[in-house]
Amino acid sequence: MTEKQLKKIRQQIEVEFFNFKTLQLTKTREEIFNNYYEIRFYNEMFDYLTDVEMSDEEYSLLRSVAGNYQSVLRKLYEQFMDMEEVSIESYSEIRIFLNSVFERAKRGRG
Repeated sequence: MTEKQLKKIRQQIEVEFFNFKTLQLTKTREEIFNNYYEIRFYNEMFDYLTDVEMSDEEYSLLRSVAGNYQSVLRKLYEQFMDMEEVSIESYSEIRIFLNSVFERAKRGRG
C-alpha cells in the first residue's frame, strides 16, 4: 500500500470520526451519557486505526468489512456489539478484536 493510499484511508476514518463526534455534540447531556459505550468505542478505535500501521492484507480486510473506508468505525462497532467477551481497553485487546473481525471477513461472515 502506498503512502498516498494509507493517507487517504486515514483521512476517511478521520472524517467519519469527526462526523460522529459532531453528531454526538448535538445531543442532550443525558443522550451523550447513555451513549458512552459507543463514544468510547469510536474514540479507542479511531486512536488505534490512526496510530498503528497494519498490513496491506489487513487494510483490504478492513475495507471488505466496511464496504468502503467511509464507514469503518460504524461497521466495526456493529461487529463489536455482536461479539461476546471482547474488549478495547488496550491496543493489544483491540488487536485481538480486529483479528476476530478479519477472520470473520475471511470466512465470509464480515
